[in-house]
Amino acid sequence: MHVDVRVLGKIKLFVNDSEVNLGDRKQRLLLANLAIERRLVEKPQIIERLWPEEEVPENPAELVYNYVNRIRAAFTKAGVDGAAVLATSHNIGYELKVAAHQVDYHRFRALRARAEVALIDRRADEAARLGRLALAEWGSPAGLLGGTPLEREERQLQGRIRAMQLDYRATLMLCLDAEMRCGQHRRLLPELALLAADDYGSDDQELARLRMLAHFRSGQKKEAIMVYVKLEDVLSEKHGSSPDEETKEMHRQIKKDDETLNLEGAETVAHAATGDAAAQAAPSFTGTNVYQTGEHARSFVAQHITYNEGSDNT
Repeated sequence: MHVDVRVLGKIKLFVNDSEVNLGDRKQRLLLANLAIERRLVEKPQIIERLWPEEEVPENPAELVYNYVNRIRAAFTKAGVDGAAVLATSHNIGYELKVAAHQVDYHRFRALRARAEVALIDRRADEAARLGRLALAEWGSPAGLLGGTPLEREERQLQGRIRAMQLDYRATLMLCLDAEMRCGQHRRLLPELALLAADDYGSDDQELARLRMLAHFRSGQKKEAIMVYVKLEDVLSEKHGSSPDEETKEMHRQIKKDDETLNLEGAETVAHAATGDAAAQAAPSFTGTNVYQTGEHARSFVAQHITYNEGSDNT
């Protein structure tokens, strides 16, 4: 029996690849929070996740109990023992007993961790491949922050959602860095431009430095300088500030045609073959989407990732 819980976007539950009707928003949100935690969550914490403090209804624990029973019934209808998979612990709280690979957010984090190790080990091509698989767990790309997990933002969830979005951004930047190390700067130019057009990307200085470097390495010095000029304007208009010293220094280096900004010869040679392999492994830019994603990508990740956990599949 294969169970798959998805929280990176619309909250969904699949059993043996068939979607299960989870009912209203609060029930879906309860399942999602339990899936993210994967441990016993006490009732007061559950209530905090479901309602803003000023909107907590009368008898919230009773409502949570009803939501739990309906979720259990949905599992049971799909052929899973609902009482076993959504367990009560001494009337303290509830625990969703699923493995890490059965939750898209945990698949994403595991792949990202492996990508980080690969980059530290100077295996940039492998880091890029794993990082792109991690990003694919979010479905269709949506700018620098990957869209909105848990379906939509609510006041009591803003901190959690923001942390998840920053996880996405960090993984995306890792991918871009790894692919730049593999000499894929020219291929990345359309994606970098699309990310910079996003509200969050327009004033992101790390992203701007990557764009400047990609243009410079592609023989487009003028375009690299224009990225810096536009960043200056955006920072001044939005924040009343200017680029940081790291960005200013790259601008100076580009103006001087500093060869140290180019890939080192040894690295270029080392990644000549692996860069092509990484480009094939990473979904490609298609014009409207940054890279191809969707159900096929999710299925691929679920079937191919290896976890150092016990066999606790439901």
